Amino acid sequence: MSLMPTLQQFDHGGYWHPATDWLIFYCLIPKNASSWTSQVLSHNGWMRGKIDQCPKRSIDELIVILRDPVDRWVAGIAQYLSSYVLNSHWFDRSKYNQGYQGNYIVGKPNFISPVMTGNQFIAAYNDVTERLLFEQIAFDDHTQEQSWFVDHFECENRTYFYVDESLQSNFIEKFKSIPLNVPDYCDRNRGADNENHRVIYDFLHERIRSRPYLRNALERYYRRDFDMIESADFQQFDIHTV
Repeated sequence: MSLMPTLQQFDHGGYWHPATDWLIFYCLIPKNASSWTSQVLSHNGWMRGKIDQCPKRSIDELIVILRDPVDRWVAGIAQYLSSYVLNSHWFDRSKYNQGYQGNYIVGKPNFISPVMTGNQFIAAYNDVTERLLFEQIAFDDHTQEQSWFVDHFECENRTYFYVDESLQSNFIEKFKSIPLNVPDYCDRNRGADNENHRVIYDFLHERIRSRPYLRNALERYYRRDFDMIESADFQQFDIHTV
């Protein structure tokens, strides 16, 4: 039985440029610089929503940002654990969504503070914990396949970017004709800013590095993402000469 909430309906959508003659649509993929990109696009008047809310239904250009699947999984599962496991709330999830703040299940403790810290989670980590993580792999939208998001859009004209140190400059350069102005303050929602997230992220990265069979499990699960990255023609600009 899967531990991941069933994603029955594609509801993440993205952002589109308000010009209707050439519909540019940014595919929103969690953990792929989505916080920074969303703030920049929103700051410049791009509209957020589902594809059926666009002025036209046919996408002319799909903007996709991809990330190394293993690194993305570590960041995503660290966020999942620090947000939904270490800060568990015992209420009836079959009736209420995860944002519910009402009555808790009778007899269950009402946790106000974290159940445990990231360091306590690591201290209690064992073979059963590891098997649960690496048998399941995908627990939420932060650990779902990147290809799952992209394949919901029917558009052969795709512009790819890769999450690395040059992503932001390449992204801005791509749209210099529009142009895009970066707000003075842009929250990147970095996991490193959360202590529990950071220690779990570092721990799992080292665990995967020292145990190749764990990396193999992730590579098998995300094989479609690796194939997409392998075949993608990523946008790269020589910013100094363009």
